[in-house]
Amino acid sequence: ELAFVSRHRLYLLRPSGLTGVPLSGRATSPAWSPDGRWLVVTTSPAPPKSDPYADEPTSVWLVSQAGKPLRKVTPGGAHDATATWSPRADRVAVTYRTDRRYHAVVVDASGRTTRLAEAVNISGLAWSPDGRRIALGLSRFVRPATRGSWRSEILVMSATARHAHSVARDRGGLYVLAD
Repeated sequence: ELAFVSRHRLYLLRPSGLTGVPLSGRATSPAWSPDGRWLVVTTSPAPPKSDPYADEPTSVWLVSQAGKPLRKVTPGGAHDATATWSPRADRVAVTYRTDRRYHAVVVDASGRTTRLAEAVNISGLAWSPDGRRIALGLSRFVRPATRGSWRSEILVMSATARHAHSVARDRGGLYVLAD
């Protein structure tokens, strides 16, 4: 089976034929779960013609192998949403921004959500090869506000948000993780 986006619509190509997936908005970034039973896709409304680079809300959807949208994973009003499947389980890590804060969560196929982190910026997320741990690039403001008044760190935690520890810190810099 093949999932692809054409003209901002998500399609599934199977031996039985081509199926359009009914999602509202413009679809981007489809990704299959490792076992091929689930698909995540990001959607957003078309920007206004007067401002084609407008920051529009984005949503991450969980879609069944049959092409049925099961649930929206991100809350209303989310922006900059991304999703990355665990390499070993039906869990997807999602980052998104709301009201000047970034959030990272893990959602399993049943819809259960585990909150991982919240920060001024989440610059990246990467799964360990065994799917048990997640690394996050985070930035937070430090008070009092001065030059370089933010602290960035790489935080490694279990996929259940337990046992988190910082493995690198930098004041004023930004860590960007490779997935």
